Amino acid sequence: MAEELARFVPLVGGPRHAASLLPPLEALAAVEETVVRDAAVAAIKAVAADAAPDSPDADSQSQLLSPLLRRLAGGDWFTARVSAAALLPTAYARAPLAEKPSLRRLFAALAADDTPMVRRAAAAALPAFAAECGPDAARADVLPCFHELTKDDQDSVRLLAVGCCGPLARLLGGGGGGAPAPSGAPAQATDAAAAPSTSSSSDILPVVLKFAADASWRVRYNVAQQIPEMANALPKERAGAGEKGAGEGGSRREQLLQAYLGLLRDPEAEVRVAAAARVADVCGALSESPPAPSPSAADASAPPSSSSGGGGSSAVSALLLPCVAELAADASQHVRGALASVVTELAPRLGREATIEALLPVLLRLLGDEAPEVRLAVISRLDAVTAVVGIDLLAASLLPAVEELADDRHWRVRLAVIESTPSLAASLGAAAFAERLAPRCLGWLSDPVAAVRDAAGGCLARLAAEFGGEWAAAALLPPVLEAASGDAHYLRRGAALAAAAALAPSLSHEALASTLLPAVAAAASDAVPNVRFCAAKQLGRLAPLLDAAERERSVRPALAALAADGDADVRFFANRALASCDGVAAA
Repeated sequence: MAEELARFVPLVGGPRHAASLLPPLEALAAVEETVVRDAAVAAIKAVAADAAPDSPDADSQSQLLSPLLRRLAGGDWFTARVSAAALLPTAYARAPLAEKPSLRRLFAALAADDTPMVRRAAAAALPAFAAECGPDAARADVLPCFHELTKDDQDSVRLLAVGCCGPLARLLGGGGGGAPAPSGAPAQATDAAAAPSTSSSSDILPVVLKFAADASWRVRYNVAQQIPEMANALPKERAGAGEKGAGEGGSRREQLLQAYLGLLRDPEAEVRVAAAARVADVCGALSESPPAPSPSAADASAPPSSSSGGGGSSAVSALLLPCVAELAADASQHVRGALASVVTELAPRLGREATIEALLPVLLRLLGDEAPEVRLAVISRLDAVTAVVGIDLLAASLLPAVEELADDRHWRVRLAVIESTPSLAASLGAAAFAERLAPRCLGWLSDPVAAVRDAAGGCLARLAAEFGGEWAAAALLPPVLEAASGDAHYLRRGAALAAAAALAPSLSHEALASTLLPAVAAAASDAVPNVRFCAAKQLGRLAPLLDAAERERSVRPALAALAADGDADVRFFANRALASCDGVAAA
């Protein structure tokens, strides 16, 4: 009912009469069932948004929620007060200026409610409410509520209070991440522009540090998720900064880093998972200086500098990398998987030397992990590493591991290797690729898993586009066509046919007409119907790439013969390919 009432505004006479929908929604917002209350709150917000702000009675429209909100907040049963807390940000945004102080006091009362469920609702609504209040009002009225919620004796309340740390730090810091003050809010002089993150550091950082050592692992889990956002709100060391300011900023970064290192070594695996998944973000956010810009085209061929990750990141990475190495050997597969999903992102921040010395052993260990999900996460994200270490080290260290994973027993790992092969090939060059990885690519066409065979065809097409049609005609087309005609299994012959047709857009007209087309037309007489209808599909793909004379001489007769085939599927695909030929001719 609540979901339907949210769509009733046009049915009751439009925005002018939207208030008539609020009484039933108010009743639904106070019921015991959580799902119903949530739907009612969402419907009230939708009805309030549909009320016309530019109508003649705009003042009354803007105060639609205030009476309802106060009735809910004064309800005897906690369910009504929970809904009131969820509605406060929306009501505050629409309230007139004179009423906003009383709404802030109302929020403070809900945040100090005797019932934990109401305090949880207030903690959940606090970031949005603070954003609507603006930095000055939030610092004066919302921040004390936040500090009280962080001291709550209920784990569930503290758990939600943790999620407020990052948004509050951005908002109070005024460094560009926070929401602007709502229109009509009184202008107050602040020092936010001069010292954008000092207030947020002193107000929020002690809370984060306290939560990082909380007795509840769920609270520590949420802290690990908030660390990157909090780190971005800390002051950075700037050229010309005062000694005291730089020292304070460095001290705060050091405190936050030490707390994060503790989370990386937390006794609970779930906390380590959350912390490991954010190691690259934390490394970047806590670095004292930003990463160096990407090299220009003029010096792209030069080896990356050992300091390309930025001089300020060296101290942070020196403390983080030992923890990263420990996590790579963690007893929990989920921890190793979380690390594997982000560890390659460290390479651009660390630079070539640190990547080779400290990160490469971690990558090789994860590539050889017993869990396929871990191997899959690393192999699918190797691009960032290959761009840093250069081709020599890629061929010497990473490529053997990739070659081993190409025959991994888990097909999803093989699929990930296939998808990363074109980027590896671009780094290796045509000659090195032909020697090291080309046989693997052709071998995937014989894989027992259909998804791997299909991906292999797409991989060959991307390789042909990368290295050119002449290279593809010499290195790829002959073995693919040999498999299409000579493989003993019909599924592998069909996969090879599809791969050969995928090469067609990169081939020259001569190679297409003299080599590829005759081989596909010959497959139309295969003994297995599955191969014949595959040949029909590929002939339809080739038709737009051929001239009219070639289509009439080679493609149409083969398709006409297939259209009279005894197998229904073959006839279907042949007729569809003939229709495609007719469309090409008409165009």
